[in-house]
Amino acid sequence: NSPSLVGFASQNAEGIERPRVSWTRLSAFPVALPPLAEQRRIVAAIEEQLSRLDAARGLLTRALSQLRNLRTLFLE
Repeated sequence: NSPSLVGFASQNAEGIERPRVSWTRLSAFPVALPPLAEQRRIVAAIEEQLSRLDAARGLLTRALSQLRNLRTLFLE
């Protein structure tokens, strides 16, 4: 959706009714990447959040299991 990519694609499109850009031409579009240290920091932050999500999922699974056990006890 970036204006620069849309402009690049428009300039390199082929076809009239359904203009398209080939992957070969599209691969020539420069993509800005953060420095490697910043990429690593981003990955570390994502991995930390995924670890928290895994822990939360484990707690939820355990809580649901305990809830099933309590429900069984109360219904006996």
